[in-house]
Amino acid sequence: ATAAAPGSGSGPRPCREAGEDSRSSTPQPSTPQLRELDGYAELVERLKDEVSRERSAREASCQSLNALRSSYRILLQRAGGGSTAVPAAGKLAVPGGGVSLVSAI
Repeated sequence: ATAAAPGSGSGPRPCREAGEDSRSSTPQPSTPQLRELDGYAELVERLKDEVSRERSAREASCQSLNALRSSYRILLQRAGGGSTAVPAAGKLAVPGGGVSLVSAI
């Protein structure tokens, strides 16, 4: 028995040749299915945009929170007579003797 030559039509072919149209062997989705897929693609793009906006807003909030923490520490240092001892991140002394819990984001 001899092996079939590539492209002779007998035997399985592992890959398509350049420019070959696979639609003849693969069933194509109907128009309603295409519309549904297009709708999902649009939804995915909108969700990606929303996630990007939310991520940017979160990063800006984190930067603002870090700036506020830094300012608060400086204020505490000045109020404490220039002491270099600053409370650990997460627990900051509050004027009046209380303790404020500042959670990290």
